[in-house]
Amino acid sequence: MLRRQFIQTTAVAGALAAAAVKAEEVKQEPAAPEIGFNPVEEKDGWVWYDAATMPIEGRAWEGEERYTPFDRFPKRWMDKVPPAVRNLSCSSAGMALRFVTNSPMNISFELRNNNLAMYHMPATGASGVDIYGRDSSGKWRFAQMIGGKKSNNIVVQPIRSEAVPDGKREFMIYFPTYNGIHKFRIGVRKGAIFEAAPARKLKPILFYGTSILQGGCSSRTANCAVAMTGRRLDMHVLNFGFSGNGRMEPVMMEAFAELDPSVYVLDCNRNMSPEQIRERLVPGVLKLREAHPDTPILIVEGYPAPFRSCWSDFADEKDPRGVANREGYEKLVADGVKGLYYLDGKSQMPEDGDGTMDNCHANDYGFFVQANAYEKALREILGDQLA
Repeated sequence: MLRRQFIQTTAVAGALAAAAVKAEEVKQEPAAPEIGFNPVEEKDGWVWYDAATMPIEGRAWEGEERYTPFDRFPKRWMDKVPPAVRNLSCSSAGMALRFVTNSPMNISFELRNNNLAMYHMPATGASGVDIYGRDSSGKWRFAQMIGGKKSNNIVVQPIRSEAVPDGKREFMIYFPTYNGIHKFRIGVRKGAIFEAAPARKLKPILFYGTSILQGGCSSRTANCAVAMTGRRLDMHVLNFGFSGNGRMEPVMMEAFAELDPSVYVLDCNRNMSPEQIRERLVPGVLKLREAHPDTPILIVEGYPAPFRSCWSDFADEKDPRGVANREGYEKLVADGVKGLYYLDGKSQMPEDGDGTMDNCHANDYGFFVQANAYEKALREILGDQLA
């Protein structure tokens, strides 16, 4: 009875999370603006730029027509993907501005949705904006978090660049994972430097998966495993995590096959039944492999729920979804598909069982350990390319 009650509670929690993060219906306003560092206004000594027309990391299919500038899919794919994915694509997970400036920054943004938090995820994680800067050794360091205001969803915050040898620094601003951006502007002092950051050396890593991969439930936007992994490897990442909807539908794999990442990371285990995994994993991987014969594909097994180790009657019981996931991987390898890698579930969570909020979604501690596992696997895959 205890086990059944717990599983039922976990299912309800998952449903609540999926409902809480459902984005607004997409407005039918397609646009494909010219991308660049082009000022839109000068006022009171500040020169303002609109993020909608700036190059954004994490926005795939850059330059294509979109319903709104911060959608994760362009218009033509928004019209094809499942309705739930379409709505969740309005969340700006994985998107970031990266630039160089020697000026204080005046940041103003308006969020899409009034629901800023969830019962198990604070507003700073679901709807906040995180700012990172490179230190003198080139490492990314946390600078500031900006949280949304419930009253009007607009935040303005000055940030100052200090103690830099040549007076300028590279910054990265992470957009919310479980909310969307309606408007985002950044102002710098008139006459200051404001320019694109140096180009990335490698193509991005594409992550596809669940609410956990999307960022649930970190305390800050940039504390999720995908963002941490990107900083550690110093690589551009594409976050295609969809709460409750990482299910490897054929249309999703078709869309991702159009892109050309350094690595595909498939972490859909927790949103799929064993039957769905057996039905979709192998064809999905083959679709990617057909389009990209040499691109590495990392198949990720969902980590086990910590409560399993608490109850002796099923402490060692294997998750049927993990079993199906590994079966699919082994079949692909046996059939001669090259460039495949597998990440087991246990390596992604701390052994003490304190890595989640609700026996499902990771907390910051859990995300740190999961990022360790991602980083180790991806360093082995990418090898000398990271040098």
